[in-house]
Amino acid sequence: MTVFNKREIIEKLLDDIEEEEICMSLLNTHYQDRQELLFFDEPQREKVSHILHRMASDSERHKGMIMKMISLLEKMDDGA
Repeated sequence: MTVFNKREIIEKLLDDIEEEEICMSLLNTHYQDRQELLFFDEPQREKVSHILHRMASDSERHKGMIMKMISLLEKMDDGA
């Protein structure tokens, strides 16, 4: 079983935040670029746009949860 110390966990979570930010950026770019969605017919285009927007929102929410986890870890006693 692998045991991580608090600092290693925080570093991993910081990497996860960076990944979420990249994901949000990419999804928002595609969500806003209607030209890229022209591949789909109009009803599908709206569905795809909605899905991309939802995924970007989920990434924003995930980032917030990760930041809360980091905050809690930083407040934890090293002996805990």
